[in-house]
Amino acid sequence: MEQGETEAMRPTTQPSGSPSKILIAEDSPTQSQRLRYMLEQQGYEVAVADNGRVALEMAVQFLPALIISDVVMPEMDGYELSRRIKEDAGLCDIPVILVTTMSDPQDVILGLECCADNLVLKPYDERYSQLLAQDSASTLSSEARRHLKVITESSRQMDQLIDDLLEFSRMGRAEMRESSVDPNDLVQQTIRTLDMASQGRSIAWRIAPLPPVLGDAAMLRQVFANLLGNAVKYTRPREAAEIEIGSAVAEDGRLVVFVRDNGVGFDMQYADKLFGVFQRLHRADEFEGTGIGLASVRRIIERDGGRVWAESQPGEGATFYFSLSPERRQPGTPASP
Repeated sequence: MEQGETEAMRPTTQPSGSPSKILIAEDSPTQSQRLRYMLEQQGYEVAVADNGRVALEMAVQFLPALIISDVVMPEMDGYELSRRIKEDAGLCDIPVILVTTMSDPQDVILGLECCADNLVLKPYDERYSQLLAQDSASTLSSEARRHLKVITESSRQMDQLIDDLLEFSRMGRAEMRESSVDPNDLVQQTIRTLDMASQGRSIAWRIAPLPPVLGDAAMLRQVFANLLGNAVKYTRPREAAEIEIGSAVAEDGRLVVFVRDNGVGFDMQYADKLFGVFQRLHRADEFEGTGIGLASVRRIIERDGGRVWAESQPGEGATFYFSLSPERRQPGTPASP
């Protein structure tokens, strides 16, 4: 994982405090048990189905926070399983990751058509590849080392996807705990965390005082973490980064908070893709990430009755805005007429 990220996945929990549930659909006993072991070592509760039909039945009873499915299986393949999950009103919010050995572009298209949240290539057992590399480093050919690198990267991608998708799922299900929140504290906490991962960089923070609001402190902290984290990430090519945080009151009485940077920016014709799950406007080899952060921001803000949007030009930075609904106005402020 990237510097500053948690070394190992830490499972989110259900409201009862029990570990998050993950359902695996995999017809290969070897693959399913290997993945089950990896996840249980991280503290997740895991159930396994040997085909898509059984997985669909189990999903109704097990109600997992995440489904990881092979593509090629008897009776019902992963594409059809994903399609059925997304068509079911009671299951459609569960993220689905398809894992496959196939790498043809058509496979990716099929994955998109069945509304899967992502497609990951096998193999993904990083620990196995690391042990193999340590034991055979002097005898492996350059081609074999390349394959090991692919395995390691696939595992890291899988780890991060699971972590991010579980968090995204939790954001949609967790109870909103409303209280009076000081956004200034959340901003300063976030900046302190980001400073640890951006040492050696020149970042000028311009922070205007923000008024107190009503909302869920933990979720608003996640909003600032994602927006400020993106600002730090996408200003990385700049010798001197500038990040500004401020607010204004809109005509309808809503508080609008903005985060502005002088980073690489993006083309506004793709702005509608920004807040979708796994929608990214930059290549992974340019800027790391799974494409879930802004989707989480939108989910949190919309659950709070507000909206989120962005403005930018390529090479000229970006500004992200989010608003709070009239019901979430500053305490003591009368409603607008």
